[in-house]
Amino acid sequence: AKQTGVPIVATSLNVSGQPPVFDLRKLDKRFADIPRIDIGPLPTRPPSTIVECFRGGYVIHRSGAVQLV
Repeated sequence: AKQTGVPIVATSLNVSGQPPVFDLRKLDKRFADIPRIDIGPLPTRPPSTIVECFRGGYVIHRSGAVQLV
């Protein structure tokens, strides 16, 4: 982002139902032609929690680092 002068925003390349990838050498071959920035292996972390909130309730789409009580 420093070199471009603009923020870089991207989604992860993790495949739903598969364990997260922290090393590009282990990236799914379907993504081989997608441009990416490789800064080496990343520290292993729990995946993010994805919650859809709406009037009257919520749906947990993915349980992760944040535990809902």
